[in-house]
Parts: sequence; C-alpha cells; structure tokens
Amino acid sequence: RDLHLSIRRQRQMCIRDRVECGASPQMAAENLYENVSLARLKLLKRFLGTLEYACDGKVCIGELRQRDFLETGTSYLDTEGFVDYARSVSDVSVGVLLEERKATTKGSLRAKRKEIRVDRIAAQFGGGGHACAAAMSSPLSLEELKSGLIESLRSRVD
Repeated sequence: RDLHLSIRRQRQMCIRDRVECGASPQMAAENLYENVSLARLKLLKRFLGTLEYACDGKVCIGELRQRDFLETGTSYLDTEGFVDYARSVSDVSVGVLLEERKATTKGSLRAKRKEIRVDRIAAQFGGGGHACAAAMSSPLSLEELKSGLIESLRSRVD
C-alpha cells in the first residue's frame, strides 16, 4: 500500500514538473485518444459488423479477413483494442478477435474474469498470455480456429 502511494506521488510530481515546463495535458490527451485515422474506423466498422454470439451468449466473436485490410488500406497494427469491443458486450464473459493473415490466423482472447484462463485456451493452439488476455497465431483457417476456440471456450464459460 505504501509503495502504491509512493509511486502515485512520484507520478504526480513528474506530471506537475512537465506542466510547469510547458506541457499541455489537453494536447497529450488529444494525441493519445483523439488521433484515429478514418481508415482505422472503417476497419473497426467491418469488425463490429461481424460480431456474433457463441456458447449461449457468453462469448462474442468478431473477425477480419485479409480483404478488409486491403480494402480499407489498414494494417494489422490498426486492430489494437478491437477485441475489447467484443468483450464489452453485456453478459459476455470472453471477447474474441480473429484475423485472417497470409499464412496464419491470429486469435486474440480477452476475458472479464481470470478464472476463465484464456491463456490455457490459447496454449491449446500454440499461443499464450495471461489469465484474462491471450493470443495465438495458428496455421488453421479462420473457420477451423473459430470452431476449435468455441469448443474449448464452451466448458470455461459455463
């Protein structure tokens, strides 16, 4: 507890020093949170349009195909945070993002509860991570990986 207070105090002093030297908190916030390309938003729209339930509504899965990246002029880096939209749906325990790549399918898993252990599910497909956040890159097709993940998640979200 004292360590957290000390770290918080140090962070506040660091921020104060930067503001005194001319840093703008508003400009920093705009650059961090309000600096999204239209192409990324179009990719997000495509992802959101694919969201579907699995496992009796406890899993929400969205996907992106190679053509989505090509047609929007985006890259794989532009999907940062997309899986969190799937996880944020009411009554969903796990959000999944599947990305079709040239020779692999990338899967990202995010759980609301650490007891679900999405890291163990990702490990079944050659991936890893943490109890609530994990990923894998699989030689399986998007459809095959999706089917396998749903089967593995079914017993975890009951």
